[in-house]
Amino acid sequence: DFNAIQQKVALHPDTRMVFTVERSGQRVDIPLTTDRHVETDSFGNQSAIGLIGVVPSGGKYVFEDVSVIDSVPLAARQSWDLMGMMVTGIKQILVGERSFKELGGPLKIAKYSGEQMSLGVAAFVNFAALISLNLAFINFLPIPALDGGHLMFYAAEAIRRKPVGPRATEWAYRTGIALVLTLMVVVTVNDVLSLPLFGS
Repeated sequence: DFNAIQQKVALHPDTRMVFTVERSGQRVDIPLTTDRHVETDSFGNQSAIGLIGVVPSGGKYVFEDVSVIDSVPLAARQSWDLMGMMVTGIKQILVGERSFKELGGPLKIAKYSGEQMSLGVAAFVNFAALISLNLAFINFLPIPALDGGHLMFYAAEAIRRKPVGPRATEWAYRTGIALVLTLMVVVTVNDVLSLPLFGS
């Protein structure tokens, strides 16, 4: 699946990767480093993606209509792939491979929503679904004060066979709230700095 390769490479700019190909019935490992390319869309938004200089040879894309029943597993698989991309993105930000400036809040969401709406209803619906999936993913992170934090405490109680102590719970929630507030400040600052007033 060339699209799968393209998506995998795009997520890892300036990264050493090893591709396994089949030549004359034998598997050969090809090490390479992806190129870092800053892509600009029609609205002027920029994003860093990885490229390896490979394009599909000939052929053409064929779109097939699927039934409502068949679309369910396809949607589930696509959602799972998007969740994996979100995990990769967060990890890259935490280790410094991507900038915190790529994070955005309500202002950027509103901006991108307007841009997608200008492309048509289908593009806007896809973007809304992506935002919903993103929010669901964040909400289920194991951070106290979020739903994922509650599930983490339930799991801890099930393993320990007793509730987590009140002092540990208090400090966990304080830490969780501090993390959430810090994230809110970061995305708000990014949103404000991206306004035309600041030359963005």
